[in-house]
Amino acid sequence: MRSAGDGSARRLARVGLLIALAGVLQVLEASVPSPAPWFRLGLSNALVLVALERWGVREGAMVAAGKVLLGALLTGRLLSPGFFLAVSGTGAALVVMAAAVRLPGILGYAGIGALGAQAHAVAQLAAAAVLLGTPAVWGLLPVMGTLAVVAGCFTGAAAAAVAALVPEPGLTPPPRAGTG
Repeated sequence: MRSAGDGSARRLARVGLLIALAGVLQVLEASVPSPAPWFRLGLSNALVLVALERWGVREGAMVAAGKVLLGALLTGRLLSPGFFLAVSGTGAALVVMAAAVRLPGILGYAGIGALGAQAHAVAQLAAAAVLLGTPAVWGLLPVMGTLAVVAGCFTGAAAAAVAALVPEPGLTPPPRAGTG
């Protein structure tokens, strides 16, 4: 017999694991050279997308918030301008991906990832314009938008790979070999 707390404990463990993995991905990405100082693939957003698709907006939002906070703590950027750019971008990506996940089978992971990356880029430019007090940053939109589509497709492909390893809600994973 399952106790009332089992679902909450599972949810907490699942979200915690996804946040930890996202934090590791953020640290790894921060250490890899990129074509522009402000550009990253954003692979940690794949875990947000999987959480949204498998378990809903609540889990997706927890993973998104946790990954931003943990990533900032691990990279030493908590409350820096980069932190606020990450919060704005991740928040916008979360909203757009949560809406897109509800479209039945139209976009797939790559399409949803690309939309989320676009929202992330636009929100970061808006936040940068406010933080810097100039609209000049919008000149980066064509480059950021193009890179966001490519990055979002990679993120979507990563999300599809992770989702293939994660059982559908309500399904029991198959037993491992030798555990009968």
